[in-house]
Amino acid sequence: MGPDSRLDELLSRWEELRGRGQPVSAEDLCRDCPELLEAVRWHVQALESGGPPTTDMAPKASGPARPTVAIPGYEVLEELGHGGMGVVYKARQVKANRLVALKMILTSRHASVAQRVRFQIEAEAIARLQHPNIVQLYEVGECDGLPFFSLEFCAGGSLAQQLKGSPLSGREAAQLVEVLARAMHYAHLRGVLHRDLKPANILLEAHGLPPVGFGTPKIGDFGLAKQLGAGSDVSQSGTVLGTPSYMAPEQAAGRGREVGPAADVYALGVILYELLTGRTPFRGATPLETLHEVLTAEPAPPSRLRGGVPCDLETVCLKCLRKDPGHRYPSAEELAEDLRRFLAGEPIRARQVGAAERAVKWARRNPLAAGLSAAVVVVAAVGFGLVTWMWREAVASAAEATRAKDRAVAALTAEAHAKRKEAEHRADAERRRTLALRLVDMTRRIVDVSSVEVSRSPALKAAGLAPLRQALLQMPV
Repeated sequence: MGPDSRLDELLSRWEELRGRGQPVSAEDLCRDCPELLEAVRWHVQALESGGPPTTDMAPKASGPARPTVAIPGYEVLEELGHGGMGVVYKARQVKANRLVALKMILTSRHASVAQRVRFQIEAEAIARLQHPNIVQLYEVGECDGLPFFSLEFCAGGSLAQQLKGSPLSGREAAQLVEVLARAMHYAHLRGVLHRDLKPANILLEAHGLPPVGFGTPKIGDFGLAKQLGAGSDVSQSGTVLGTPSYMAPEQAAGRGREVGPAADVYALGVILYELLTGRTPFRGATPLETLHEVLTAEPAPPSRLRGGVPCDLETVCLKCLRKDPGHRYPSAEELAEDLRRFLAGEPIRARQVGAAERAVKWARRNPLAAGLSAAVVVVAAVGFGLVTWMWREAVASAAEATRAKDRAVAALTAEAHAKRKEAEHRADAERRRTLALRLVDMTRRIVDVSSVEVSRSPALKAAGLAPLRQALLQMPV
C-alpha cells in the first residue's frame, strides 16, 4: 500500500472516530507509520478547524520558492493557506492582469465525491452573491481533473490576523458586525447559508472605509455553505460541520435540518462577543469540550470579562447567542437594525433575559440539580406550611383562651356590679326606712304635744268649740 493510500485510510479512520464522538490524536493514528505523522497532523489540524480551506489554516511557505502548480491563464505566486482537502494560492490572472485568490482541491487522491460536490456548491453559492462585503467569484474551471475557482484577492489578510486577540471599542465592534449582518441578510435572501462565519473567514481589503481602520470587511470561504430549499446539503444528519467555538447549538448537535439563518445570526453574535472581549464565549480544552459548552453552558456577559461594554450592546450580543433559534433575532437584518439603533443612540428592541427565564434555562441545562432543588423547595414549602398551620392553630387557641378569660372577667365584673347595686339598694332602703321611722316618731311627738295643748287650751273650751276639741282629741295618731 502506497503512502497516499495509507494517508487516505488514516484520515478516513480519523473522520469515522470523530463522527462517533471518539476523538483520536494524530500520534495515535500513526503509531504503525510514524513517517506519516507530520502529514496526518497537518490534515487533522485543518479538519478540526472546520474542513474547508481558509487563508490562515497553515503557515505561509517560507523562502522565495513558488508553488509548483500550473493553471492555464494564471501565474501562481505563493500559497496563502491550506485546509484538509483544499489549498488557496495567491495568483495573477494573466488576461485581466489582476491579483486573485486561486482555490482548488489539493489532490484528486484525497478528494471524495462529497468533497467535490461541496467544492462545487461553494462556487455556486459565491456566484449567486454580488455584494460589496462578500468576496467575489471571478472564474470556475478544472485543470487535470482538479476543480478550481478564482476569487477576489484581499491583501489585508483576515480579521483574525488583524485582531490577534485584542478587542475593539463598542462602536467599532457594532459598526463592523452591522456591515457583516447586512451582507449575510443579502445572502440569506438569495438562499445561501454560510454556516462557518468566523474572523478567519472575514477577509479585509488593504485599504478601505470604516467601520474598521484596517480595511473593508468581506465575507469569504463558503466551503460549508448551504443553499436553502435546494436539497444541496451533502452532509448527513448527525454530522457536525463548522468551527466549534462559532457553531450554533443546533449545528453543534448535528441537527442539520434545523440549521437556518438563525445559525449565521448566532455566529455573528460570537464574532461580536469576540470583538468586545477578545475571546469567544465558549472555548474548551478540546473541540469536544467546546461543543459540550456550546450545547449546555450560558455565555458570561461581555461586561463581566471586560469593563465598559455598553449595556445595550451586551443585550444585542446575548440575544444572538440564545440557545433556542426562535429566541434570537428573526433575521440578520433585524440584528443589523438593532446595531444601527445602538450607534444612533436610539432604544434597541432586544430586551435582557429576566430572572425567571434564566432560572428556567438553568433548570433545562441541569435537570438533576433542578430536580433536587425542586424537591428541597417542595419539602421546605410543606414544612413551612405545616409550621404556619400549627402556628395559626396556636394563635387561634390563645385568642380563644383570651376571649374566654375576658368573658369570665366580664361575668365576674357584672356579678360584682350586681352585688354592689344590690347592696346600694339595700342601704338606700334602710336609710329610707330609718328616715320614715324618724318622721313617724316626730309626727307622734308633734301630735302628743298638740293633744296636750288642745286639752289645755281654754279657747277650745268655750261654748260652741267643744265638738272641735272632742274631734281633735279623738284623731288617730
